[in-house]
This record gives sequence, structure tokens and C-alpha cells, in this order.
Amino acid sequence: MGLAAIAPALFIFGCDDGDGLDFGLRELPAIGSKTLAIYGRVNQWCWADGATTERAAEILHSEIRALAAAGWDGYQIEMWGWVRYANLDPEEGIARIRVVFPQLVQWCRDEGLWLFVSGVNDNQHLGKYGSTARHLSQDDAQVEECLSLIVAAGPANIIVQPVGETQTSDGDYVEDRWATELEPLGFYLINNNGSRPSSTLSWSDAYCVHPWSVSDAAEIEPDAWVNNDTRGAIVDLSTDGSMDGPCKAADVAQYISDARSVARPAVMVYAFGFSGANGLDMDAIGALE
Repeated sequence: MGLAAIAPALFIFGCDDGDGLDFGLRELPAIGSKTLAIYGRVNQWCWADGATTERAAEILHSEIRALAAAGWDGYQIEMWGWVRYANLDPEEGIARIRVVFPQLVQWCRDEGLWLFVSGVNDNQHLGKYGSTARHLSQDDAQVEECLSLIVAAGPANIIVQPVGETQTSDGDYVEDRWATELEPLGFYLINNNGSRPSSTLSWSDAYCVHPWSVSDAAEIEPDAWVNNDTRGAIVDLSTDGSMDGPCKAADVAQYISDARSVARPAVMVYAFGFSGANGLDMDAIGALE
């Protein structure tokens, strides 16, 4: 059982960092106390269309502050995600993660946000969306280091989905390795087997489902976390009909409202390819009611 499942709430101190926004004392909402609303540039979080590591981190920090100010509950990333293996070799990718991930954890803590970390995606071998079709086993060293970075950060505000869309023996191995390491440390753990699981596993606190479309989300059991991590559901929320565009504020608001109407534990906005390099998606960020 993860720390977040038994703690009523954690209080995290923010600060005025010179931009005129003083978040003061913020409360990290207990999982189960409300429908958590979580947003994230999942694949672009430390890439930002090839910006320097430092610039990508600046963009991310601005985004975290904006989400907190707008009342969101968390941020989500694909830690070893699509953009990394489409654009960087493994060593370049892990070098960025070493720098940005510990900062991201601290920024989320400063602002009272959960950080949802999807460790790896088990369809990277399929060669979709620019992936170089590497099998997870080819990235063992880097995936293990990602796990070490999570362990070093500790469980205070971190939710971990070890594997997204578990479907291969490589994915099964990573999932078992991460769950075995993280469960005793008190991390709140999520399973996403095959993209559309119907229940938790022996090691997980909750399960997350990827709807085929935003309207399909209404058919998912209300005890499931929902994340619009499919082509159809990503496009449903996009302003330009692509997987890379900013989101439509009204549709994001309705998607969140629908989840809240059934008291779903969490609803997540998966900004698949939006880079933030030319400004944050303030329409989506401002959509929270």
C-alpha cells in the first residue's frame, strides 16, 4: 500500500521565486479525497523540441508554476518516453533525465503537486510516432537508472506507473522489477496492463485505463484512473486535429467535469507532442474549473 493511500494529506511549502507568484503553504490532496486533475507534456517534458537541457527545464518550471496557480493537482511524464528514443541516443537521453528529473520532483513539491511518472512504454518496439523501434531490453541500463532516480527522490508526492501498456516479456520484467523495488518503499503504484486493465494487480494501489476516445471514457468503470493516451482521445482534445497541437479548453473542461461527475479518483490530460517551446498551453491549463 502506497504512502499516499494512508496519509490524509501532505503539506508542502512553496516560495516566491521572484516572478511575483507566492504560493505559500499548499496542501497536497490525498488520493481518494477528490478527482485529481493531472496534466503533462508527457514526452516533451525534458526535450521541448530539442531545446537545451537548461531551457527545457526552464519551460517545465514555468509550466509547473502555472498549473499550481490554476488549481491543478498534478503533472505527468513519460520518464523514458517517445521523444527521447526518437531524437536522442540512450546516453544523451539519460543525461537529460539526470539533470531535469530531480528538479521536477522538487518543483512539484514546492507547488503542492503530485508527479505521475510512467516509467517506460511497452510499445516502443513497434516503431510508432518516430520511435526507432528499440526493445526495452536494449535500454536496460538507462531504465534501471530511471528507477534509481525515483528511489532517490522518495515517495512523498510521486505516483509511479512502472510500465505503460504492458504487453511483452520485456515489459513484464520491468514492471516486476520496479514494483518489487518501489512497493516496500511506500510509493503509490498504478498498473496499465495492455492499456485497458479492469482491475488492480497484487502490487498496485490503483489501475489506469486509456480510452479510445474522450466519449469512451464515460464507459470506463468509475474506480479507474483515466488518461487520454490513445490517438483518438488525444486528437479529441486537440485544437488542430493533430497529436501535437494544444488542447481545446472547453473540451478539456468537459472531460474533467465528466470524470468528477462519477467521482473518479483521477483524470489525466495527455498532451502527447505539445512541446511548450513556444509558450505553454495556457488554454488547457486555464480550463480547470
